[in-house]
Amino acid sequence: MKGNEFLVSVNEKITKIVKILLTGQADKKAIERAYAAAKVDKCLFKPWSPNQSIDIVKSGLKKL
Repeated sequence: MKGNEFLVSVNEKITKIVKILLTGQADKKAIERAYAAAKVDKCLFKPWSPNQSIDIVKSGLKKL
């Protein structure tokens, strides 16, 4: 199971959750599918900075 497929599965089971896609190799179509089908909140591309990941997690927590 690919990461975007996993997020779709999670979204079907748990709707009130913040989904962050971490990727280093996902193609544009896979990311678009994840945003549409899994309702991904944010996508982080490798390499990401510690501050960037902290900011995204904080913004996600505010949504809950």
